[in-house]
Amino acid sequence: MGDIRSSILSLLALAQAESLPALSFADICALLPSSAHEVAALLMQLEKDGLIFSRNGWYALAGTPDTDEIKKLGVLSSRKIMRNRAFFFLMQAIPFVEASAITGSVSMKNAHEKSDIDILCVVTQGRLWTSRMLLLFLAELFGKRRERGYSMDKLCFNCFITKNASFPLHNIASAHMLARALPLFGTEALDLFFTENAWMHEYISRPSLTPLVPFSRPLRAISEGIEWILSGSIGDFFERILAQWQIRRLRNKVKNGTDTSGLVLQDDVVTLYYPDSKNKAVMARYTDILAKIDF
Repeated sequence: MGDIRSSILSLLALAQAESLPALSFADICALLPSSAHEVAALLMQLEKDGLIFSRNGWYALAGTPDTDEIKKLGVLSSRKIMRNRAFFFLMQAIPFVEASAITGSVSMKNAHEKSDIDILCVVTQGRLWTSRMLLLFLAELFGKRRERGYSMDKLCFNCFITKNASFPLHNIASAHMLARALPLFGTEALDLFFTENAWMHEYISRPSLTPLVPFSRPLRAISEGIEWILSGSIGDFFERILAQWQIRRLRNKVKNGTDTSGLVLQDDVVTLYYPDSKNKAVMARYTDILAKIDF
């Protein structure tokens, strides 16, 4: 990850590239492998050198942080979580979904009024497409699934991955997205997933976070009962059928000549950052911002 001074500047450059208004002192400390005392001293020196700006514990590269705007976005993000809290709780009943987390703008407390909520799901190997189909059905049933043209407070299930799989994009933007993920449930499976994806530590540290919804033994019992029914050859049959159908539908959405870097369809990982994959654009802005910093 390099020296802490450079890491702070790199992290703030990434925040600017992702259109985050600023990062708090707590965020910076949580995302970097250094003591709060060392981070505080370096931030003070960087501000003295005119490389960064601060206000009330918030830090940015491009001017003094607008703390009123930051507070507003934080409140909006929290409200979006609260409005969907009951559904997040019910997700524990879906078989083969071992863990789930909120990612994207909501997890970074940077959501706007019309923002949706990105959801990452850690699923059982060999039942990825079954779990995806059942979860989307539940979201459709409760009116939570994101619709074309209307996304406010809706759920965008854009990543299904097994706990032993490596996330397909290895860069600082992906590492930041994963590190800031807010766990909903399934701490053990999430920890195994992050252990498998230790490449993140080349760029950033992952803070320890508490799941947002309480564990439900009855819901997990329902999940385990359905998993038993769909185990063995019966489950294999449905998995093959559902995989073929879903993959065909997803591929039909891809237009010729369009950038599909955010669309990954594999046995152990499915990412659906399409057609709004932001990773490439964020990395391009990040590189440009870094080039202008006097390290």
